[in-house]
Amino acid sequence: MGEREEKNAKIDDFITKYGMPDTIRTYDLQLRKLTLYPTELRAHMWIVFTRVNTCPPSKIKRSSPSPGGAIAPIIAHFFKRWYTIFIMADPKKKSGIKPKIQKAKAKFFATYYSDPAKDIKIIAVTGDNGRDATAHYLHNILLTRDDKTGLIIDPKTTSELYKQLYKIWRTGADHAVISVDSAGLANHLFYGLPIYVAVMTNTSEPRSIASVITVPTSEAQAILFNTQPSFSVLNRDDPNYDLFAQYPAKTAVLTYGHDTFCDLCINRFKLYKQGTEANITYSGTKFDVATYVTGEQATHYMAAAALAALALDFPKESIVDGIADYEPKQ
Repeated sequence: MGEREEKNAKIDDFITKYGMPDTIRTYDLQLRKLTLYPTELRAHMWIVFTRVNTCPPSKIKRSSPSPGGAIAPIIAHFFKRWYTIFIMADPKKKSGIKPKIQKAKAKFFATYYSDPAKDIKIIAVTGDNGRDATAHYLHNILLTRDDKTGLIIDPKTTSELYKQLYKIWRTGADHAVISVDSAGLANHLFYGLPIYVAVMTNTSEPRSIASVITVPTSEAQAILFNTQPSFSVLNRDDPNYDLFAQYPAKTAVLTYGHDTFCDLCINRFKLYKQGTEANITYSGTKFDVATYVTGEQATHYMAAAALAALALDFPKESIVDGIADYEPKQ
């Protein structure tokens, strides 16, 4: 008798002696005794499944021995039936995403996709305006050194984020640039991810977003800088600068703006019909950057990308070329 047949025989003996269990908790104890799936995966699934305590597993039909074993149909059954009800939505408040459940999802997908962030330096960019352009600038700058660098623009769900991170990790990339909006941060999309560089572009007028509770966008964005990244890149000209600056970084909090006290100072800029040019100073060295993005705010987007790249030890030549290579879609 093979190992799989022995496990199925144990299940049959257990059911004959005790009957089918009535809750997920007791069912997990049964699986724990039989050691039907890895300890690490079981630990994360336990967090999710203990929230669900209503559907008796007696309704689950165990299939005959096949690839995936007895646990595969069980997992598929619960995720198909209860995913949107118990994991995505808060059944009590009927709005937003439960923080504990969302964090459990992040742990689960990190394990499911073999923790793809462990070998990647993540550069996360947030802000009300210009985060996508800044992310593209950084991506182009990184491409001057490594053509396997990844880019993720505004992921909407935890599963989508980890799926894309896994694809980037499979290419052997060292960096991944991720643009994330306030709603994603408020819903703990980045929970547990090691952020290497956190970048803020700017904030607009005070407003609120729908999350588990209604929170201002600036407070949602501050969640990113509370993850203790190695570097924080902040806009000193932004009215909410003091809010973001209160969170420490492991290595340094770097600032950019028109103020001469900034780490990267915007000296002057010139607007064109189809682009923007700016002269910036970093550590006493002046150089020019130019982009096809039009408007005064584009100077802040270029400065944010340049300062983040300098924190990653990229030369100014790569910064100038990377920013100039980005052509926004019309």
